[in-house]
Amino acid sequence: MNRFPIELVEIGFHDPDALLEAISFTNENQNYFSFSMLTDARFIDYQPENTVFYNTKEIYRLIDCVFKDLKGFHNLTIGVVDKRLDGEKWGNLFGSMQTNENGRLTGKVITSIHGVERLIAPVPLHVYYCFELLSFSIRFIVGKGMIHDGERGCLFHRKVIKSDIVETIESGYISLDSLKTINKYLEFEQIQYIQSMLIKLANIARTGCSIHEINKENRGKASMSLDKSTPVFISYSHADTEWLKRLQIHLKPFERKGMISPWDDTKIKPGMKWKEQIIQALNASKIAILLVSADFLASDFIVDNELPPLLASAKRHGTTIVPVILKPCSFAESELGVFQSANPPSKPVINMTEAEQEELFFKIARTTNEAVSK
Repeated sequence: MNRFPIELVEIGFHDPDALLEAISFTNENQNYFSFSMLTDARFIDYQPENTVFYNTKEIYRLIDCVFKDLKGFHNLTIGVVDKRLDGEKWGNLFGSMQTNENGRLTGKVITSIHGVERLIAPVPLHVYYCFELLSFSIRFIVGKGMIHDGERGCLFHRKVIKSDIVETIESGYISLDSLKTINKYLEFEQIQYIQSMLIKLANIARTGCSIHEINKENRGKASMSLDKSTPVFISYSHADTEWLKRLQIHLKPFERKGMISPWDDTKIKPGMKWKEQIIQALNASKIAILLVSADFLASDFIVDNELPPLLASAKRHGTTIVPVILKPCSFAESELGVFQSANPPSKPVINMTEAEQEELFFKIARTTNEAVSK
């Protein structure tokens, strides 16, 4: 696959070590972009019109001016400044994304590291750079500058003001509203790469490990997990836990063989961020088994947070959706009614004999295994 080239330029300073570290990590952990440093004296030696801060207009003007003289293709560019960055309306910005009259990105963005090192210490600066590269990568793919969460106004969890940076890095996940938008544009593998990187960066922030140690520890694990077993997401209402347990039992032999990797919220351990874990599992799964009942359809969390990304993934990426009708409910009238259920809505599990129930769950487990073996 050909990668999209993204060039990074230091403007008004030259301290490339942390940026080069971030470039190396990001290039190694995704296959869609190729980040590189572009060094030019006109960028490094540039002095701001105001000695205290840069304004976004002068930086974009500088980038345009330098690129007019340079040969080659310079479509996607990230300018890095170490002074305060002010825009037309707001000051002390994380960064800026230049858009055209239609609100689409032009391919030129700016990030400011003003005051960041002091705020994130002892987290290394290159970890913050990685977050910025991921942020701009997502926006370049989507083509929009503002991909925001309705509650917190940010792409990454809580990344609103600079004092939130460490919490953002340690949480390591994309806000829910933003993820719903991203699911419409990004491919399944792209989301997996991004989320894997966020988890690694969060581990660095929490444990103090180096970026090299985390990379070495995780390099083989992610590929083994994806190559040898297929994630299976199970969605259910806690009122139907007894049926979840029967399904888990029937899936266990195939899980033990390494064919599938079932996930449900019982995998969440105390102290884990449960929303983060659910979002990661949703986006990693290629098969989803839905244990449908009136309680399931009445759950606001399931309907608002689990079903939208699953339905979008089914439409865009062919994720297999397997509804299992546990009890009489309005399945046919719901948005899930377009999917073929494992059992007829007229014959819910609760109305079956024990032998029929076991036969159904065995059929679901066997069909799931056959689907991942194709």
